[in-house]
Parts: sequence; structure tokens; C-alpha cells
Amino acid sequence: MLVVIALVVVQFGCGTSLSGVFRNHTYPADFHYVPEDKLRASMWLLGHETAELRRVLADPSLSNDTRRIRTELLLGGMEDTVQKIGVGEWSSNHQSLESGLEALRSDIHAAHEAVNHDPPSYFLAGSVSGACLYCHSR
Repeated sequence: MLVVIALVVVQFGCGTSLSGVFRNHTYPADFHYVPEDKLRASMWLLGHETAELRRVLADPSLSNDTRRIRTELLLGGMEDTVQKIGVGEWSSNHQSLESGLEALRSDIHAAHEAVNHDPPSYFLAGSVSGACLYCHSR
């Protein structure tokens, strides 16, 4: 018994998390586990980017070029953030979130393409800036 305790202490005292070891053996190989802290940080970042996008779209003092560049950068950042959360075709520990994020990713991508048209269209970008309310008002 003492040997087992010593092995556990050595194994987990070296920076390996107990939950991570169990997770590797209890979830299927194609399962994408999104840690709670990563999810929260990503959601806060999306919230910040959304608020900034709303501000950029509503600011009458910005030139057309500045508005376009800032909108493109924000939408690109939002796409990266959603991708980092792990939208994909595999299952995850946040099933209801997964379908909402896939729709958000698609909307952000469409908005990004519309802003790149000549002349740019900001309609979809405005829709993306309010998209959080769909999931977070429930």
C-alpha cells in the first residue's frame, strides 16, 4: 500500500494532474476536453472583442479605412478565439456550447468576408457583435 501511495505522489508531484490522467483513460480518443479555465478565458476574450467591434462599428469619427481595418482585425481575432476553444467535428465536454460556437464561427467567417468586399458591408459584423445574446440570455 505504501508503494502505491509513493508512486502516486511521485507521478502527480511532478506536475501531472490527476484529472488529466483519468481523462485520458475515461474519454474516447476523439474527445476534445475543454478545461473550464480555458473556456472562461476564451469567453471573456470574445466578450471583449464583441464590445470593441460594437464600438468600432458605431464610432462616427473613424475613417472608412480605419473602420475596415479594425473590423477585419477584430473579426480575425474572434475567429482565432473560437477556433482555440475547439470547434470541430469531435465531441467535447460542452455539447450545447459546441453547436452554438459552430454557428458563431460560421457567422464570424461570413462577416469577415463581407467586410473584405469592395465596398465593405458591415451588416453581418453588426449581427456578430450581438450574437452573444442568443446563448447568454437563456
